[in-house]
Amino acid sequence: MESVFCPKDGASYLILSDQVPFLLYYSHLPAIILSLLFGIFLYLQAQRSISSVIILLIAVLYSFRSFFDLITWATNDSRQVMFFWSLQIYFELAIYIAFAYLVYVFLHRQDMPFLRKAIFFSPLAILAIFLPTTYTLSYMVLD
Repeated sequence: MESVFCPKDGASYLILSDQVPFLLYYSHLPAIILSLLFGIFLYLQAQRSISSVIILLIAVLYSFRSFFDLITWATNDSRQVMFFWSLQIYFELAIYIAFAYLVYVFLHRQDMPFLRKAIFFSPLAILAIFLPTTYTLSYMVLD
């Protein structure tokens, strides 16, 4: 189906489109694959330590965020773009919190107390409450 606002063809397999620059595929797909392989390898080699679990979590979050970015580049449906942009906000904040958690575990060589975890994850909870409202993204201008 051809849209009035976006005349390009829709994406195949969510991410494959003639309208997406090839450099984007070269920057996203190898990074997704390598980060997942590194996270899984480290998780299996480090006897499932807390830091290896956090690194695997960061790799998975980064992979989802990059995949969603490819979808927003390839699609011609504005509803999908708005949906995946909103999801990217969740994953970006979760990556930042996971990195801060990893730094804490690395410096203190122990898991974080529950109260500090609650403080670290409260921004994600606040964002989860306000993300599906009109306070974040109310409309999109299609030129």
